[in-house]
Amino acid sequence: MSENFLICTPIKKSWPSDKKNKLFFVSESAVLSLKGPHDKYSKYLINESRWVNKQIFSKDFNFLIKIYNKYLLIISKELNKYHKKNFSLRFWKILIGPWLSTCIHIYLENHNTLLQYHNFF
Repeated sequence: MSENFLICTPIKKSWPSDKKNKLFFVSESAVLSLKGPHDKYSKYLINESRWVNKQIFSKDFNFLIKIYNKYLLIISKELNKYHKKNFSLRFWKILIGPWLSTCIHIYLENHNTLLQYHNFF
């Protein structure tokens, strides 16, 4: 009986040994080369970044900016309240902005990858 696997790494020891299994690679970096051991599996898909499409990239970029600004405001208010401070939004943007931006981008990318994975099988 074949099973479905989400592959996040090119480390072949972590891949299933049964070649009847179906593999979904989260990106090309999980494969390393387009010709290789993944060809031996019954079914596989290498996820292409959705941001290759410039319209989707532009839409996602604008969405990410809105989400970033919304949560930066929420988090900065909560941190000020927690620490009993009154630091400006600019202060919090400098301090936690890069972290928040990275988290939001990674979350959206992982969410979209999992949706594609779900639709593949």
